[in-house]
Amino acid sequence: MKELIDAAFLVVNIPYTFLLFITIGYWLIVAVGFLDTEFLDFDVDVDADADVDVNVDGASNFSFAHVLHFFNFGEVPFMIIFSFLSLSMWTFSLIINNLLNNYSWLITLALIIPIFIVCLFITKYVTLPFVAIYNKMKHEEDTSVIDKICEITLQTTHHKKGQAKVVTGKNNHQLINVLSISENTILKKGEKAIIIEYNDEKNYYLIERFIS
Repeated sequence: MKELIDAAFLVVNIPYTFLLFITIGYWLIVAVGFLDTEFLDFDVDVDADADVDVNVDGASNFSFAHVLHFFNFGEVPFMIIFSFLSLSMWTFSLIINNLLNNYSWLITLALIIPIFIVCLFITKYVTLPFVAIYNKMKHEEDTSVIDKICEITLQTTHHKKGQAKVVTGKNNHQLINVLSISENTILKKGEKAIIIEYNDEKNYYLIERFIS
């Protein structure tokens, strides 16, 4: 145990230890009731200016929001993702720096991005069970969103899943997975749509452009 503590407070591991302390402190505060688990949570909602069009053999629009969505941001509360990410980065840092016998800041800086990327993928797969749980909870929270108006937050077509925000109560909203019901309709961020039906098997809502 002493060796682990000593390693955690080595200069090359301190940044990751600091992130882990933030995580532990957050969950301790949540446990005693001073914070709600939704504190520091956020939805995947990236400005259209961040979108980058990439055409590869006819592939459609690629955006930073889709990257976030791929790594379960918006599907799972941010602090759950951050918690697993900080824990895995801390673990990798200790292991790699020990194997390399590393005490150099230059090597530590060079390792930050590779460690982050590897641990981001690990976090994605570790949080997959939470995605299923939270999707079920979201659906059970309000099963009456059918026929409600929603606002697109992530572009969608009939073949490409996106996301939309629907009001479920006073000052409350729910982020849902959506597909356009129409073959030739592209629903862009900020547009309004009406929710038509829910696909329980694949967990998405079919929507149609709302014309006022």
